[in-house]
Amino acid sequence: MNEDKPKSNKNSIGIIIFIIIVFILFTTNIKSVLNSSSFQNNINYIEEKVINIWDQYISKSATYLWNNIFLNNIIKIDPASIGKMLNVSDIQKTISNVNTGETVK
Repeated sequence: MNEDKPKSNKNSIGIIIFIIIVFILFTTNIKSVLNSSSFQNNINYIEEKVINIWDQYISKSATYLWNNIFLNNIIKIDPASIGKMLNVSDIQKTISNVNTGETVK
């Protein structure tokens, strides 16, 4: 593969898409489109489908993961171990050195 080849083709496609989007934004009345009944019907349809997918496929798994895996593991974390992982004393030294303008040693 020749990686020295210019990417002008991708850039020109991006510019064309940008020009089309700008043209659409300035030639249409966005407020009237958002308030139109067909747009509202489409939004309601999408909302119903998303809720349906959440209820039928995702909610049970997400609830199980949240209640049985995530919350149980968060409760088991020892606050002292968090301090060791983050090395809080070093962070505090760095912050105080930044505030005083000293260099970290």
